[in-house]
Amino acid sequence: MRSSEGRESKMKAIARSVIGLVVLLGAGVAGNARAQVCTNTPLPEVSTAVIPANGFPLYYDGADGLALTPCLDPAATGFCGGPAVIVVPNPALPIAFPGNFPDEFPYFDATATMTMPTGGTALLVHAVTGSFFAAVGNPVPAAGAQLVFSRLRIRIRSLLPFGTYTVTHPYGVETLVANNLGAINVTFDNGIAAPGFFGPVTAGSRVGPSFLRWDAALPAAPAGFIGDGLTPHTITGSPCGTNFFKVEGPLLPAGGVQTPLFVVTGKKIDVCGNGILDTGEDCDDGNKLAGDCCSPTCTFEPLGSACTSTNICANNVCNGAGACGFGSVNTGIACTDANACTVGDTCAAGACVGAPRNCVDGNVCTTDLCTPPSVGCENLNNGLACDDLKAATAGDVCSGGACMGFIRRATLARNAGENPSLAGFPAVGDARTDGTRTRVSLINMDPARYPAGCTGVTVKVGGISGTATVTRFAAQAAPLVRATAVNFVANGTVPAGSSVDFRVSCTVNGLRHETRWAGVVR
Repeated sequence: MRSSEGRESKMKAIARSVIGLVVLLGAGVAGNARAQVCTNTPLPEVSTAVIPANGFPLYYDGADGLALTPCLDPAATGFCGGPAVIVVPNPALPIAFPGNFPDEFPYFDATATMTMPTGGTALLVHAVTGSFFAAVGNPVPAAGAQLVFSRLRIRIRSLLPFGTYTVTHPYGVETLVANNLGAINVTFDNGIAAPGFFGPVTAGSRVGPSFLRWDAALPAAPAGFIGDGLTPHTITGSPCGTNFFKVEGPLLPAGGVQTPLFVVTGKKIDVCGNGILDTGEDCDDGNKLAGDCCSPTCTFEPLGSACTSTNICANNVCNGAGACGFGSVNTGIACTDANACTVGDTCAAGACVGAPRNCVDGNVCTTDLCTPPSVGCENLNNGLACDDLKAATAGDVCSGGACMGFIRRATLARNAGENPSLAGFPAVGDARTDGTRTRVSLINMDPARYPAGCTGVTVKVGGISGTATVTRFAAQAAPLVRATAVNFVANGTVPAGSSVDFRVSCTVNGLRHETRWAGVVR
């Protein structure tokens, strides 16, 4: 009964459906339907991961932590319902997307059938199904067309025409009116409005917040499954406490007729240990080991359970909330907080605490800071005004970590190549001599294009020439703006009228960056 019902119209009906659609089929006058849904709510969680081989969600997770993955076993006695359910073009070959793949398959299916005392039959279907979207006709498995929908279907024959019936099922209660032929045929589909829509977790789904499954009565469900896909069996999992299918109304006995037996299909997946906090889990640390405060079943290990803490300042027991090492032990003993910007690390209040490291070097021409946790002290060259203590010089400024004024200088201008400026901080070039030394500098360069360590710098000023290396530079001290700069310094002086030729060439990720600057000493 299950397999012929669920697939008799295939996906032609699905292609015509929209979210929340109620389909009332049958000749004559269609009945109405009023849902009374008790505590039924949509499934709380769909996997964020998709199956690379077919593009469908890896699992759907119920509120009780039971997660189901696509059931794709086409074997005749397979627990996914057999070949009447998993239909592929070539049953002799393995399932392969998209060429040998079913146009629909179950994540979950629970079907109940019973013979009515009026001579007809009654059918109830709850399902979460993977399929494909198609505007018309049967869908074809194709990348980008995947969707998942939920279904509640009720079909009952040989009832009183226009009679009002109450149908109780595991996810709620429906009040339905038979048509003029004495039939009820309703389908509630949710989540098939568009490709890529994995809708059973959204508002409107009639499956949830948990899945139905075989109860503890023997025979037990096969390992890894919630039922065997073939055998009627009593169930559990109803959010309403109604683990049965019951029909009440005209022509039926007082109290109606009912069955507790369902054919259930679903393949379980263990989501504990996947590193994602799924519904029903207290914790998930990406493993199924004991002794790390998150148990092999992804629950918190009890308060006081033994564990191994990497913090010597705390005790080696669980805090009952997934963390190892709490409280305060070893107060005052030396420890290491793995922060290069602290010194004198000692245990205090269960943590390793250090005092701030002093990185001040006393040089006005460096910007002093500490970068945690591993870099530590940095003393970046800057371009601040300073005093070189020489009466004969003017315009004293920092460059290369030293202060220098001039008796003659040149303002450099870019005459070729790209603008090396850091965004918001224009590059500035300068050449000067104080009578004993000659310096050429270029500051505020973009470190992404002209990184520290680049050696492609050549300088010629008058009769002095040489090479230099790009270094780190503080374009702004507070808040700190990191840039790079070049500072070439040589002994000797140059006369007025000396030409300056300054070039920088750096290659970053295979891309060459060049800039050329020039000027005349005055």
